[in-house]
Amino acid sequence: MEVLDERVQTASRAGFRAVEANARTGVSSQALDARRNYQMSWPQFVREVTQRNELKEQAVNNAAILKARPLADWSERAATLRKALDNLYAQYREAVRQSPAPK
Repeated sequence: MEVLDERVQTASRAGFRAVEANARTGVSSQALDARRNYQMSWPQFVREVTQRNELKEQAVNNAAILKARPLADWSERAATLRKALDNLYAQYREAVRQSPAPK
């Protein structure tokens, strides 16, 4: 059971780290602002609008990922607490088995 818990926890951490790494690699809008001028062509404008939309989407994804971080931390903490509680429960069950039955 511990092996399965550890495997699920590791997969969760790895998946979160991969998504976090992808979300944090973004392009800043400084380059877009530097190229902007009053003589911009329509294809250049469309390309800039597309790039700005992508930047906004990345910002939203970053916020969602940072919001999910406590969930990943909690799953890690829950796995640690589960082990301690399982040990205590096993001790309790053993004590109940060994106590004399009331008459």
